Amino acid sequence: MESSKPGWEWGTSKGRSATDSGPKPSMPPDGARREERHRIADRAAKLVEGGLHCSEGLLFAVGERVLDPLPAELVRAGTGFGGGIGGTQVGYCGALIGALMLIGAVHGRTDAHAPDEPAYRLSATYLEVFRETFGATHCDALLRLGYGSEQNSCSALVGRAARLLMGVLEAG
Repeated sequence: MESSKPGWEWGTSKGRSATDSGPKPSMPPDGARREERHRIADRAAKLVEGGLHCSEGLLFAVGERVLDPLPAELVRAGTGFGGGIGGTQVGYCGALIGALMLIGAVHGRTDAHAPDEPAYRLSATYLEVFRETFGATHCDALLRLGYGSEQNSCSALVGRAARLLMGVLEAG
């Protein structure tokens, strides 16, 4: 069990097998969904404020809701995408990549003969919603638009991105 900082503890359940198609999150009623999306968004933002990178914060906050258990390896795999890939600020936003990783973890495949359409459709939908909401998909372009500033922090963007992801996953 890994616990490097308070509040970042992993479950003790056994991991999923390579052939598991992933859990399908159960969805609460509409009012409860909005409240849950808000709670997840707040958690994602707070995790980033507490030191996680954009990709890690989104993976952790949404992943602990839609995956049971949340594999620590998935969050670690997202580390290199923080700050626009390795902190360079020139690649895709880490929150976007973290969201796509979660879509794949929930709806992806491990068999070449399994359908890829669900993951492709949801990934394309999320990409478009992200672009429409934030005006860009790359870290450097988002920074030029004012994200990452004191008035419009990256943690706030990650929170909104987490809320958007929950909406896309719920609409499925």
